[in-house]
Amino acid sequence: MHKYFRASAWILGACTIVIAVICAHFGDNIRGYYKFKSLCETEAGIQVFHPLQRGVGWTAKRNYGHLVIANMKQVAFGRYVDANGTLRDIRYRTGPIGAEASYDIVSADITKPVVYSLTMFTEAVPETHRTHRSGYEVREIATGRLMVRWTQVGYSTFDQDHTLLAAPSGQVCHSWHDFDNPENQAKYFAN
Repeated sequence: MHKYFRASAWILGACTIVIAVICAHFGDNIRGYYKFKSLCETEAGIQVFHPLQRGVGWTAKRNYGHLVIANMKQVAFGRYVDANGTLRDIRYRTGPIGAEASYDIVSADITKPVVYSLTMFTEAVPETHRTHRSGYEVREIATGRLMVRWTQVGYSTFDQDHTLLAAPSGQVCHSWHDFDNPENQAKYFAN
């Protein structure tokens, strides 16, 4: 019995050391993961500060939202500057949503005002490792007032520079497609 007690104490001590070494080595990863989960619950998703007006024009940058707004049924049209510097109005017609050929693109009718602007943002989360926020903001052009913010939080469990074959370990809460899905669009606009 005395030998058994000594062997059990040794095993318990060795396990404690192994657990302490693992926690010390992966402590940042563990804290980062729990911070990521907390941000997903508190900041990610939709925040509607002021309901949006239906049936008005929006503006966005080419390749950073012009197709997104043109596809939204409650938006009259999207306006952007094309690769040649020409102001264009765009509206979804039919076909694959991600292809410009699916849209009517015409010279901008400047008699029709745009009320909102859609911008994208990406920022590192302060005091965290490998955690960032990204998403869309809708602002009222006349006032600059933030109307809607949609946020995705991303976290990389491991630094890709220190993994075998630069293996990714990223995860996000909310897909980029959540911003313009019909269920979420219904939440942005005044009834």
